[in-house]
Amino acid sequence: MIAGARRGYHNTPLTDPRLPADLDTHCLALLGAAARGHAERHGTGHWWPYLTEPAARRLAPLYGTTPRRMADDATIPLPGTGFDDCLASLPSKRRVAIRHERAAFAAAGLDVRHQRLADCYQDAGRLLAALQKSHGHGDDTDAMTSLLKRQADAMGDHARVVAAYDGPLMTGFCLYYHQGDTTWLRAVGIDPERPAPFAYFPLTCYAPIEDAYRQGSTALHAGIKAIEAKRLRGARVSGLYALHDPHPGGGA
Repeated sequence: MIAGARRGYHNTPLTDPRLPADLDTHCLALLGAAARGHAERHGTGHWWPYLTEPAARRLAPLYGTTPRRMADDATIPLPGTGFDDCLASLPSKRRVAIRHERAAFAAAGLDVRHQRLADCYQDAGRLLAALQKSHGHGDDTDAMTSLLKRQADAMGDHARVVAAYDGPLMTGFCLYYHQGDTTWLRAVGIDPERPAPFAYFPLTCYAPIEDAYRQGSTALHAGIKAIEAKRLRGARVSGLYALHDPHPGGGA
């Protein structure tokens, strides 16, 4: 049984950060006991995947085991008030490379639009399925379109997309959410048959960063993929951990 989040590769217990340390520990113990009890009723154990470093430190003492590192997680800090400030925080060589990427992408003449997911989920679903297919999966167009429609229905105006169009045809998109002081990347798709020069990072990094500044975000959560490429673009990398119950059925 999975405890905590099962999607998004970012897991942490949802306790109030204002709790005193002793009460926080007590709440975590109750949460662990509830997870173990639920797992026992189904004849299995439980584990916490993709725990952030702070969450792993808080939970590990209650289980008496060492968390295992599962993946790296990238977050790009957003200093100052605009994209130029973010760019200025990088080494000179990287600034030149990013300006070149942005110029080459702009020269392709694509129409870049910021819009609601509800207005483009079908096109985005097609591109998301194409990405899944390139990773060895079957044709999941219906499933990916349904997934994005559910997000669009549930999240409304909070589900934002930046997309590139060649005429009426969407050739790339990135879905992201603003929450708190962070902008969270959620899904991306690039048309493999119509790849624009350097399309990936202008759509999945630079355009969301510009919108993040407009929303007052101070960080862009970029996730677990292409870690080194994101590190070159200013990302700070932290670990995500797995923690399992070493004594399932042994009592809380």
